Amino acid sequence: MAEFLQERQLYADEDVPRLRALDAAAAPIVSFLHSPQLVQELRPNNQYNIHRLQECFQVPDLQPSPDSI
Repeated sequence: MAEFLQERQLYADEDVPRLRALDAAAAPIVSFLHSPQLVQELRPNNQYNIHRLQECFQVPDLQPSPDSI
């Protein structure tokens, strides 16, 4: 049982900071999506939408990385 608890603690020590960083990185887009008025400003043009999100809401590069595909 002690070994299991040690493994869980190692997992938490490694993954909790990573999950917090992901949460912080997602905060601008989540905030945007919670605003119906802002969402209505989106257009059918994906390039425009990506540019607008990056420029106005500090959303990072939205292109998928090769390792996430």
